[in-house]
Amino acid sequence: MFLMDLMCAILLLYCDLTLFSIGNYFVLENILFFALSKLK
Repeated sequence: MFLMDLMCAILLLYCDLTLFSIGNYFVLENILFFALSKLK
């Protein structure tokens, strides 16, 4: 039972980190796109 809870906790943490990374990537991409459009 404890092992199942541990697995779920790790899975949730991993999903949160992945979503956070994806979110940061999109933010960086938008900033770069905005900067490039300003330079043109």
